[in-house]
Amino acid sequence: WDVWGGMLQPTDPLTPKALAFFDRLSELTADPDQNFAELRKMYEDPKVKVPPQVFNFLHKQMEAV
Repeated sequence: WDVWGGMLQPTDPLTPKALAFFDRLSELTADPDQNFAELRKMYEDPKVKVPPQVFNFLHKQMEAV
């Protein structure tokens, strides 16, 4: 992540729900071949899915991905 989806801001509270989400995602990515189907499903979640455009901080502009 950069600045979209599940990325928390420094002042955002780290809730039990957020912790559980990130814990599950890390478990799945520890063995992506074994967990491919569930991991692929997780990547459809807006908190994980890369949007069509992201902000490029180097170029200081939105860019298509």
